[in-house]
Amino acid sequence: MKRINILLVILAASLLYFKPVAAVTDPIEVNAKSYILIDTRTGQVLCEYNADERLYPASTTKIMTAILALENGRLDQVMTASAEACYDIGKDGMNIGIIPDEKLVMEDLINAMLIQSANETANIIAENLAGSRQEFVDMMNRKAEELGAGNTHFTNPCGAHDDNHYTTARDMSKIALYAMTIPEFREIVKKESYEMSPTNKHPSWDTLLYSTNKLLRNPNTNKFKVTGIKTGYTNPAGYCLVASAEKDGLELISVVMGVDPSQGFDSVFKYSRTLLEYGFDNFGFVEIVKEGKVVGSVTVNNGDKDVPLNVLTADNITVLAKITGGGPVVKEEKFIRPLKAPVNKGDIVGYAEYWVDGVKAGKINLIAENNVYKAAAPDIPLLSVEEVKDSAVPSFLKIIAYVLLTVVVLFLILKIIVMIHNRKVRRRRLYH
Repeated sequence: MKRINILLVILAASLLYFKPVAAVTDPIEVNAKSYILIDTRTGQVLCEYNADERLYPASTTKIMTAILALENGRLDQVMTASAEACYDIGKDGMNIGIIPDEKLVMEDLINAMLIQSANETANIIAENLAGSRQEFVDMMNRKAEELGAGNTHFTNPCGAHDDNHYTTARDMSKIALYAMTIPEFREIVKKESYEMSPTNKHPSWDTLLYSTNKLLRNPNTNKFKVTGIKTGYTNPAGYCLVASAEKDGLELISVVMGVDPSQGFDSVFKYSRTLLEYGFDNFGFVEIVKEGKVVGSVTVNNGDKDVPLNVLTADNITVLAKITGGGPVVKEEKFIRPLKAPVNKGDIVGYAEYWVDGVKAGKINLIAENNVYKAAAPDIPLLSVEEVKDSAVPSFLKIIAYVLLTVVVLFLILKIIVMIHNRKVRRRRLYH
């Protein structure tokens, strides 16, 4: 499947002061067992509470089922419903009344699964894409591990309660973040309703399927636009909601888990709205470096001393940060050493790292703004014939001296060798 290119959005903002993202750990008027709020473009955590506590995901499980369906199946693929898939939906499991041996295209099944949260559709998809539901569940667990969701374990594709079927708010945010990079997934979860196609068992369906995500159908706020994604509920799990919303190019995902059923169905939407409003009210993308900014000049070895090398930033740096408050940006520059001429305009001459309150904000190349050519060789003055003769005399005398010294040294060495030889000859005569 194609993925949406995830790019940083560059927004005009103050370049002087801001506070880097630091996850808030204290509750923000959200009465749930766990929650987390992240940015979809960077994955940064904006706030969290008990985000690593293992909880039951209920029907938010279907996010993973949809990922595998879209990656391993085709939307026009015809699937057959087994009796086991239709009836094994868990206590009080949501369903749309699919009949055993009914044939449906996966597009209808996945829409019904994500919009109406029909449990039997998840079972049907699992059985038709893998050899068995258990094989499909194994695929789900492998995918969770691949996505870094190490505190997650699935036992079924629909979210029916099982003590060994669990996840965390942090893990679910990672799974949802990945799911939202799949274009077909995005298109489905933003729908408010869906009309099923006729089948061999249903010449027509009685009604439209309406999204269980009331935040999507009635956000009750003008601070953001809701873009998805999935509700969940069982009595042991309580109310759960993974929600996404966007405003001015910034998109956030909130995960709220374990809202006590005694608080009522609407409470999970209220808490999700609170988290999203907190994010949009307090955070934004801040540009701390612009492409082409002059950061200074440096000296080039062997270069023209009259032409300094001006250095520019090669790219922009934007960070997600609190809109107000915080400390100054700290810059550290490092250049190629030694930097030798010639240097051409556009050459990389080093890099710069930017830090905010001890947190690394980014790293970019530094490039040459101008050319610096190699310095010309110094002029050598011409000598007259008389100057050449004068300069040659001392050199000639030095040569004679070296030759004489060499002859003397060689003579002495030869004399020593002869003396040693003569002594040896005399000794041999004495003993013979």
